[in-house]
Amino acid sequence: MQRKFIAIFILITSFFIVFSFSNKLQAQENQSYEQLMKSGNEKFDQSDFVSAKTYFEMALRQKEGDQAAQLKLNATKEMLRKQMGKQDVFYDYLDSGDRLKESNKLEEALLEYEKALKIFPDDQYTNHQVDEIKEFLAKEKVSLDSFEAAMRTGESLLTDKKFQEAVLKFQEALEIYPDRQDAKDKLREATVLLADFQLKEQTVEKLRDAAKQFVLRKNYAEAETKLLEALQIFPENKEVAAELETVRTQKEKAMAYDALITQADSYYEQKNFLEAKKHYQQSLSVWQDQTYPKDMIDRIDSMMQSDAYIAQQNYDEAIVQAQIFEKNEKLEDAINQYNRALSYKPDDVLATERIAALQELLANAIAREELEQQYVLLLQNAEKEENAGKIELALNHYMEASELKPHEAYPRDKVLDLQAQLQAVADEQSRKESYDRVVAEADQLFVAKQLMQAKERYTQALQLLVNQEYPQTKIREIDALLAEQAEAMALENRFDDLVRQGDEAFASKQFQNAIERYEAALELKQGEAYPTEQIATAKRELELIAQNEALNGEYNAVIKRADDFFVASDWENAIAAYNEAAAKKPSETYPHTQLEQIRLKQEALAAEASKQQEIERLTVLADEHFVEKNWTEAQSTYIQIIQLESTNSHANTRIAEIKSILEAAALELEKNYNLAMTQGDLEAEQRNYPEAIVAYQQALTYKPDDAIASSKLNDVQRIYDEKMNALTAEYNAFVAEADAAYKAKNYENAIEAYTKADQVGLDKTYPREMLEAISSYFEETKLAELNSQPLVIERYTTKRFEFEPINISDRRTNFVMLRARNTGTGTFPMIVSYGDKNNRNGGFVLPIPADNEYRVYIVRVGSQYKWFSEDNTWIEFSPENGDVEIEMIQISKGG
Repeated sequence: MQRKFIAIFILITSFFIVFSFSNKLQAQENQSYEQLMKSGNEKFDQSDFVSAKTYFEMALRQKEGDQAAQLKLNATKEMLRKQMGKQDVFYDYLDSGDRLKESNKLEEALLEYEKALKIFPDDQYTNHQVDEIKEFLAKEKVSLDSFEAAMRTGESLLTDKKFQEAVLKFQEALEIYPDRQDAKDKLREATVLLADFQLKEQTVEKLRDAAKQFVLRKNYAEAETKLLEALQIFPENKEVAAELETVRTQKEKAMAYDALITQADSYYEQKNFLEAKKHYQQSLSVWQDQTYPKDMIDRIDSMMQSDAYIAQQNYDEAIVQAQIFEKNEKLEDAINQYNRALSYKPDDVLATERIAALQELLANAIAREELEQQYVLLLQNAEKEENAGKIELALNHYMEASELKPHEAYPRDKVLDLQAQLQAVADEQSRKESYDRVVAEADQLFVAKQLMQAKERYTQALQLLVNQEYPQTKIREIDALLAEQAEAMALENRFDDLVRQGDEAFASKQFQNAIERYEAALELKQGEAYPTEQIATAKRELELIAQNEALNGEYNAVIKRADDFFVASDWENAIAAYNEAAAKKPSETYPHTQLEQIRLKQEALAAEASKQQEIERLTVLADEHFVEKNWTEAQSTYIQIIQLESTNSHANTRIAEIKSILEAAALELEKNYNLAMTQGDLEAEQRNYPEAIVAYQQALTYKPDDAIASSKLNDVQRIYDEKMNALTAEYNAFVAEADAAYKAKNYENAIEAYTKADQVGLDKTYPREMLEAISSYFEETKLAELNSQPLVIERYTTKRFEFEPINISDRRTNFVMLRARNTGTGTFPMIVSYGDKNNRNGGFVLPIPADNEYRVYIVRVGSQYKWFSEDNTWIEFSPENGDVEIEMIQISKGG
């Protein structure tokens, strides 16, 4: 077979795996880029931002630096980070419009779409939605009620989980409006939910069957797990709940049985046959049909009839009796039993040591008897002193007795009791002293007329000694005095309120009302000086008001005459009349204010005349500059005219003309500059640094001193130099890492490092040659070969390959290796999935470059949990947007 170029990619991920492509893509790869962008946009529109991010990143790796892909990637990241921005606002409006449109709230949806178009006016989708709504609102009215009723009923049925009925309703809605996307979406949603519901029913039945199999194998824990999984799918399924309860009962039974068996086995190992037999019998009462406990009981019965066991039992009995006698302080009987135990086991250390210890205890018995006599005598003396009421002497005796026998409760309790009695006497005396002190303080406060503080002290005294008559009598006396003070205070408050009302009326110049309030106050407190004086003052004010009314009439007549002259702009007569009014009432400000207004108007007329003369002069000068095409001077002079008269039409027209002339002159230069800068930015963003350098240099020919162009030119030149240096260093590092791994036979790391070196973009052949050499290793370690002949899988179709489950001991290091090539011209992804007969367990994504060369893909699937944990039996391939020819598929074992 003709030797083909082979590039090997190794992928190690948990689910989706994406490769980097060459920095320099050929022209035929554009279709693949567009398909990736399309898939990313579809995922983005579906709010599947994780998948969208994967597709946009793949697009950027195929078309490095592409602005559209980068913008979409940034937007996706923004959505993932839930940060606000311009696109967030746009999509908020768009999503809101979509939701409203789906809910048939078309007018509201139209408003949301129009808000979105204010942000991105040329957005095709949004404009289409707007046009569609406007067309629909203009033409469709008749069947809308029926459609909405069907949709509402369908949604209600969806809410009630009546999926079959909901499907029928949404179909009914589509019969009315076959092209309505919301009805299609709802029908699709209902159909999916119905299928999902049916699938869940099937899943639940499979879980129940599995649980039954585990029950037959008495694996109740696994059965419980399966039934719990079923209940998570349908929490209200009573049959599953009942089965789960039964399994849990059986599980508890098994656990109880296992616990008893474990305890019985432990007793058996300790040769405690009686306890072991008892627990084996108890286990049979839990689970009668088990043979193991029956066999163990028979074995125990046989062993208990042997001479050695009988001797052991007699020994144990003697030891137990000896320990009982020892506990009851029958030391001689205990020694006899220990001697009896020695007759069965002459060398027994326990019996020998206990005999020696007990004989020593007997020797100390006399000393203990003397201690006991002294203890009893102290208790007798203590009780005698206590009965005689000599508490302190009794306490001393009890304390001495407790010191002799610290562990005896009686003397210790008596010590605490007598101490409590002494403390109670002391507390009572303290309360009496506190009561006398508080009463004395209350009496002092009462004499000082501090009634509220005195009442508090008397109340405090009653809390110390309740039912004392003296504090209660003083409290009643204080309450009576406080009531008298309150009555006097109320009268004083009423008087003050009337005086305050009078003062308010006086201040408001309501003198008659003020007089009435003051007189009412004098009825409460006759002879008070203040209200009497205020009444006299108010009466004088009333007299002055009457006198001023005549003068006001004359003043108002003169003011009216002056105002008439003012309105008629008869400034001379107006000035005379306002001066006459000011003479009549010198304190009035109005005549003086009007005189000032007249002065200002006369000055304004003079200023306006002067301004018009200046405008005429400037207009002549500006027109001369305009005719001479001295645009800067003409514009400056016309602006001076506008500053004097903003509405001057001639100056405004000339300024607009000059602006257009200047803008047209600069437009071509700016256009050329912008085109060069835009080209430079585009090339820089796409990392085409040599082309960017040329573009920025061209921009500087239009604006030689432009700081932005100079800065960008320097930046790109520096980045290009740094990139070439960095790429060389990166390539050398990857090759060194790969060579070391290859030498150590760590092929997994070697493949990854050689692949990275090849992708650096320096177009060196060494990494490819080493990758080709390594591929033979994985062919030699294959565990299963799924395909060995060329096979074409068409776009958007799926081809499945089945195999026997890999031994679990080999799965952790499994690799899937395939040799495949793109039969078309566009780059696209191929979805690879695997699973067992019941489930799809995992997968990954392979990029298929558009170079028509066979490539070997090595994917480490052993790192994926579902590959390792499940008995997978198939693997399938689904190319998107392109056909793939697969020559070889195998599963290998790594090192």
